[in-house]
Amino acid sequence: MDKKRGSAGLLVFVTVLLTLATAAGGLTAYIKLADKIVVDRKEYEEISGKLDKYGKLIEIDDTIADEYLFDYNEEGIMESAYRSMLASLGDEYTRYLDEDELAELRDNVNSTFTGTGIVFRQSDDGFVITEIITGGPADAAGLKVGDIITGVDGKEYTDQQQLRDALKGDAGSTVRITYKRGDETMDVNVVRGEIVDASMESGIIDSKIGYVRIKSFGKETYSDFDKAIRDFEKAGIRKLIIDLRSNPGGLFETGIKIADRILPKCLITYTEDKNGVREDYNSDDECIDMDVVVIVNEKTASTAEVLTAAIADNGAGKVIGMPTYGKGIVQKMYEYDDGSAVNITTKQYFSPNGRTINKTGIIPDESVEQSADAAEDVQLARAKAILGD
Repeated sequence: MDKKRGSAGLLVFVTVLLTLATAAGGLTAYIKLADKIVVDRKEYEEISGKLDKYGKLIEIDDTIADEYLFDYNEEGIMESAYRSMLASLGDEYTRYLDEDELAELRDNVNSTFTGTGIVFRQSDDGFVITEIITGGPADAAGLKVGDIITGVDGKEYTDQQQLRDALKGDAGSTVRITYKRGDETMDVNVVRGEIVDASMESGIIDSKIGYVRIKSFGKETYSDFDKAIRDFEKAGIRKLIIDLRSNPGGLFETGIKIADRILPKCLITYTEDKNGVREDYNSDDECIDMDVVVIVNEKTASTAEVLTAAIADNGAGKVIGMPTYGKGIVQKMYEYDDGSAVNITTKQYFSPNGRTINKTGIIPDESVEQSADAAEDVQLARAKAILGD
């Protein structure tokens, strides 16, 4: 390697580090002399340590720039480095997000996105539609739950993510979906549009049981939940089913607010960071006066598990279904000026009784298995039976 080139690279790296440190308030004492910066010894030693750590990376970057035969995407190389650094931690929830991935994550949290309004899963029969968002483009086009997607725009797919990407697109664009219903294979053109997927559904079962299905914890979920509870109370409802099946989580703060709405004064959950610093989350005196059953399954995760554990440990309701997923950790988002971000695990949370949730999950009070091809929702039927006893 050209030593002059390497030295120049290191000098540039020092300059970048100094700039970043200064912007972040990291340099507490420095003097600018013409085009040079003089720092105190402590700051210099910190910067020198960074050079020792990342010097090899800089040399490799210089070697690529000087020697590599073919054209390459320099930005792509850096993005790969960011992703690899975080992936090497072995934590599936700690990851780098580019601008598009960050936008998609925000859409999911806000329950708004552009697409067809189809939810599907991969099975032995193919890609089976499990949910059609009411009022969405697929609903308007006549697609139904149970239809099997066999192609998009004339192309067949075997990868679930690739199919999902094929269904995405700008609002107003058209996608041709080939699907199988029974023995008949058909095509339908679906005009993509903006989808507003309500994170919660509610209603009254058998004129005596309030039913709330929380699909995720978004910004509007608490207000929807609070309205449903008030409507139940006005109707004289004193029994409540909270359906958290296949809820992947969402906004932690929303889950805490819902737990506070349900529970009397008590500990909801607590978190601990890498240094063992604990933070408690408590509810106040105001609470609902209802018999509660919570339904969970193996896809109930994260914030949904926090809510389930809070209800169970405080004796506020019975949990039925299958053991939950076991995601008991908290991520913090760090966003950058270029629109990218790092989502990094910073804490883990525990049940009020000190139970570990991460990689353990919540074990229901009563195990009730739901077969995927069962005609009856046996878990919901059992919840109703418990409240009817």
